[in-house]
Amino acid sequence: MRKFIITICSFVLTCAIVLSGCSCANTSPLSFSTNFAGTAENAANLESSYLETLNYTVSYNKNYNASLKLDETIADLFTLDYNGTYTSIFKGDIVSFPEFIDTDISFEGDKHYIRTELNLKVTVNDKEYQDGIISEVYFYSAGQAFAPVYSKVVSKNTMLAVNTSEKVLSALQKLYLYETKYYEDEIITNKLVYNGENVADIDIYNLDQTLLTPFEEQTSSDYTLKQAIDNVQLIFAIRNINLDVEKTYNLPTVSPTYGAPKSLTITNQDELTYAFTNTFTYNGTPYENLKMTAKNMTFVIGGTSNVGTEQNVIVQKAKSDDFPYYNALPVEYAESLSEMSSFNRLGALVYKLTDATVTH
Repeated sequence: MRKFIITICSFVLTCAIVLSGCSCANTSPLSFSTNFAGTAENAANLESSYLETLNYTVSYNKNYNASLKLDETIADLFTLDYNGTYTSIFKGDIVSFPEFIDTDISFEGDKHYIRTELNLKVTVNDKEYQDGIISEVYFYSAGQAFAPVYSKVVSKNTMLAVNTSEKVLSALQKLYLYETKYYEDEIITNKLVYNGENVADIDIYNLDQTLLTPFEEQTSSDYTLKQAIDNVQLIFAIRNINLDVEKTYNLPTVSPTYGAPKSLTITNQDELTYAFTNTFTYNGTPYENLKMTAKNMTFVIGGTSNVGTEQNVIVQKAKSDDFPYYNALPVEYAESLSEMSSFNRLGALVYKLTDATVTH
């Protein structure tokens, strides 16, 4: 379950679209709106109290759509289930970056921060594993192309492999730490792994990093400022791209698995009325049977070969009489799952928004 640009998503690392093929080739800065703040204009000078918290349920769907479905050739070899929660916290202006961030990138304006937490129970042939991913990224505002300066991901992830000849599914839980540092013309990536016993007992919320050792040498990749985002920013960036139906946007994205930016093709497939299947709560107010105008966005690695699996993000398009707030909320996200041996598809992890809190 790896080589996706999003991990079991840190929404988003060792578990999402296959990244191979063309790399970043833009010659101008990326352009984003500030839909998250309810406006397409460049929302500058956000208060340091600006805080957005989004909570999701996470579940398994073996047949989400034609792209995100369990491969029938292996469907009878195992039983599989995922259940969990996902939280994304966005801070609109943290005033200054932490002292441990060493970068030569310096701009005026707001400095943003995102932290995401995925807690996931994985059940493989009646055996349970507790997975988790904690991701964080520091970056500049839309006026500076959401330029990242630092990201870190800690991933305790159950990886699966299918032996079709012996008709066996094996599971192995691993713990990785990825650190990506951004400079004006360079990206530095560190990759660490825990190789000790009892991975399941390691608390990623109180991780002793001295237990980890490098599994690859530190890597350096060329980088052009304002021409790529970090993988941890991906869903946030997608909600701040304005696209008409059937239009596309090329978004170079840096995954620690590969270091150098790889180009994603973002497409607004169509627009729809999204019906919440759960009670949705916004700033403490519950909304029952809420329907919301939304955009069905997809993303996939660009190019003509090795393009990976197309994944879906449904994003709020506008406010309405029933819901008079607009923050381009990502109300549903479907992330592809695959096993490691032959990258057979296993279906999708589906994230559904249950509540949102936005304070200014």
